[in-house]
Formats: sequence, structure tokens, C-alpha cells
Amino acid sequence: MYSLDEILTPAERDSVLATLLALSASFGAATTSWGEGNPILTMLTTDAQKSADLTKVAVEIAKGGFGELLPSDAWADLWAQSRFNVVRVPATPAAGYVNLTNTEPTDYGPLQPGELIIAHTVTGKTYRNQGVITILANVGLAGVLVAADEPGIVGNAAPGSITTVVSSLIGVGVTNPLSFVGTDKETTLALVNRARTKLGSFSPNGPKDAYDYVAKTPFLPDGTALSNTSTPITRTRTVLNIANGNLTTYLATAAGPPTGPDVAIVQNAFDQHVEPWGVTSLAAAAAPVVVPIAYQAWVQGSQLTSAQIATLIEAALVAWFASLDIGGYVIPPDTGAIYPDVLEQVIGQAMPGILRVSVTIPAVTVVMVELQVAQLGAISSTITRLV
Repeated sequence: MYSLDEILTPAERDSVLATLLALSASFGAATTSWGEGNPILTMLTTDAQKSADLTKVAVEIAKGGFGELLPSDAWADLWAQSRFNVVRVPATPAAGYVNLTNTEPTDYGPLQPGELIIAHTVTGKTYRNQGVITILANVGLAGVLVAADEPGIVGNAAPGSITTVVSSLIGVGVTNPLSFVGTDKETTLALVNRARTKLGSFSPNGPKDAYDYVAKTPFLPDGTALSNTSTPITRTRTVLNIANGNLTTYLATAAGPPTGPDVAIVQNAFDQHVEPWGVTSLAAAAAPVVVPIAYQAWVQGSQLTSAQIATLIEAALVAWFASLDIGGYVIPPDTGAIYPDVLEQVIGQAMPGILRVSVTIPAVTVVMVELQVAQLGAISSTITRLV
């Protein structure tokens, strides 16, 4: 009986050649006298290389049957669609709301979608308005929806970091009160896990996996909309109310709570594809818990400026908050929490050269409950450079 490791280890040319030479010697061939350029040795070496190449292909085919061992994104896509009829979720741009000020006695607008261009002050990544807007004279405009020009996490921004107006709008200023968080295309690990949760949707008993799968899947492979929300749902938590038997699935995007219309889309998907008879299952937006952060980091040996270091740390914090489960870290019997020492670890691992980190806000553990999702608030950074 071969082990899985043995089956999934490709042969190397030299080991195949050694086997061929040993077989030749067993038939009386004077293999030790075959020097470089010998036609028989050349032929056997070529055969050994071809055999080794074939075993590499065979190993990839074998790995293709195991989700956690898939050798490439292409194999993962084939595996997920052929076995579960699940396709990878594409990248989405970072988006959010900005507040505009206007110190000039002139209205700007109406500006059509895309005519307002703003940028991250450090990274230079640009964002554009998604709807028609008018920036009022001496007032401005609050709550303007904008989205990054590039999809993925490259457009992520911490609160207060989008402060540059690129468009020619004299007197107009901008800031973002909350994080902007985009998503890269679904990772192979996430695709494999989501594909397997689809099995839960086949059960009439409404297992948790069914709600997770339906909420996180925008489209079926045939193009039928499932939970085609404006921003992908990336986190769920299903809770049973033992008093009345109702199920509530709390939803969150990478940036935080989804919009009301997006919750309604998921609720409709639950009603059609998940909810068993005799059970009430509800979709609900997780409640936001905004967590401002103040920290000091001591850095040694880096050629980056303090602003660049702070931007890398902000990016690490944005990514960490985007992946944090609804309810935070749950260490029983606590309901859930965010711990300052964990934040110090996240900051300390943001880049090489950070020797020490001290988080002063939050000063104590942030207690959370199962229906809450953490959102990154304003960041106050102090970078201390050591010689």
C-alpha cells in the first residue's frame, strides 16, 4: 500500500535513469563503461527525462482530486466547477463614502459618474464618484460614494488617508471617515472551502454551511444571480435563538456591515434556496463597532520615510480588520473581543525593522458580541526611528 505522499511525489530524471541502468546491468550490459556521448546512455537519459516529465503530469492530475492539494489556480477552478458547480469570485474595487468641502462661492456640478477624481495621499491610488453629484458653494457635499479605479486590495485605504483632489476643483477638499476595503480575486483556499460548504445547501435541515455558501456566492456558473450584492459578502455568522427556534445569519463585507438593499438580496436568496419548512431564517447586517487606534512604533534600519512606514502599517491594519470574524476573537467563556496585544502583533509584522510597538488606543480589550463586526476607525501613528 502506497502512502499519499509517495503517490504525489514525482520521479526525478536521475532516479529513473538509475533504475534503467540497473535493469540494463541485470541483463549483462556493461553500463559502467558507458561514458558521456555513448548512444545507449544518451537514449536512456532521454527516456528517463521523458518518464520523469510524465510523472509530474500524473502527480498534478492526482492532486487535482484533492481540494487542499490543488497544484494551481487553474486546477482549483476546474475542480470547484466540475465537482460543485462553483466558480471563483472575482476581485472588487475598494469603495466607500467621502466627505467633500468647498471653500469657494461656486457650485461644482452636476458632475457625472467618474468626473470627480480623488487620490490616496501616500499611495497615489485614485478613486471616482459612482453617481451624479453637485458640490455646493461654501458647503461641499457629504456621503459621496466613490470606488477605486483598480480592483483588489491595492485600493484599500485607512480612515483619513484619501485627502487629495485630483480633479481641477479649486477650494474643494476631501476626506474618508471610514476605511475603504476591496477584495482580490477569491483565493484557492477560500474557493475550496466555499465549494465544500455548498454541500450544506443540499440538506433540508438548514445547516450553517448552507447559509454561508448562499450569502457568499454572487452568481451560479450559468449566470443565475444568487446573492449578487453590490459588495461581496465575505463573512457570516449564523446564530440560533433557542427561545423561538429562529436562525439569524449576520453578514459583513470586507469593509464592514452591508447595505440594507444587499441584506435584502441575501434574504431573498435564503428564502429561495436555504430556508427549510417550519424554520424562520433571517439575514441581518452585523452591527459595526468602530475601533480607533493610536500606536507608537520603533523602527530601525529602514530606508522608508515615516509616512511610508505608517502607510504600510495602515494597510496591514485594514487587511486584518477585513478578515476578522464577526464577533471578533472568541475565547470561551467570553463572547468575543479585540485584544490590544494582538493589534501590536499585527503592526509589528507589517514590515521588517519594527522592533517594538505600543498600542495606547484601545487601552483595554474591546468586548464584542456575536452580532457585531469590527471596523477600523481613525489611526494616530507615532513612528520613532532608531539609529
